[in-house]
Amino acid sequence: MTKSVVTYLWEGREFKASYVSALARMVKHHLPEPHRFICVSEVTDGFSPEVEVLPMPPAARALGRVRSPEGSKFPSSYRRLWTFSKEATVLGEVVLQLDIDCIIVSDLRPLFEYTEDFVGWKVRPPPGGPMRFGGGTWLHRTGTRTYVYDRFVADPEGSIDKARAAGYRGSDQAWISYCLTNTECYWPEPSGIFCSQDYKGSSSPGRYVIRNQTRQRSGRSYTVRRKIFEPWPVVSVPAGGIILHYNGSADSKPWTSSDPVVMQFWRPFSDEEQERLAQA
Repeated sequence: MTKSVVTYLWEGREFKASYVSALARMVKHHLPEPHRFICVSEVTDGFSPEVEVLPMPPAARALGRVRSPEGSKFPSSYRRLWTFSKEATVLGEVVLQLDIDCIIVSDLRPLFEYTEDFVGWKVRPPPGGPMRFGGGTWLHRTGTRTYVYDRFVADPEGSIDKARAAGYRGSDQAWISYCLTNTECYWPEPSGIFCSQDYKGSSSPGRYVIRNQTRQRSGRSYTVRRKIFEPWPVVSVPAGGIILHYNGSADSKPWTSSDPVVMQFWRPFSDEEQERLAQA
């Protein structure tokens, strides 16, 4: 079985080829068996030797013109649906899809131990929303579930409307969830895959919250509402962690964060650290 780890890079975002290279080195360190690391990319240079670059196919590039229904502040990731196309068998037999802004902290092999054609990552739904699959990590046997791609390409706007009417949010993850959550396998909890909301609050020191406080006066209790600063807890790897996603704003990515987890697990694989070691 040919194993591949695949990520997508397109122009117009803050992501760079060097960040893909860091991810490739992390994957190589935590997947100690033969595999391909492939970046389906609109960028053609700046990658390290660990990265196999597949120029963005025209069909995938065309999906980039479909805007996210969540608004301009949110990425349109419909290009990644190309992984479900018949042509995507060029990626290898089994593909582990990863976001660029994730950190690998332990052995990836347990995620490949499934033989199903698709294995999804269950993420916390929004209040009142249905169970959904996260777009940041999923396992897929290429050449299967091609209807996910075919139906979307045939009617992008109609597909978006159907997913939203069913309560799903996001771009590609909404459509994948709409098509697959009720029929496909998922990694059981704890899966070892976490989004940033699961293990950290923010890259800022903390937040201001409104709290009720009970006070005493003349033997009588009364309640006042106070604005109080609460620091975020120290970032740490959750028990059983394999992949930590740093989803969120541009100032909370691995390449901008200085939290201890980044220093331990991402920074050693960055281009800057690799250059420093080469010169030492």
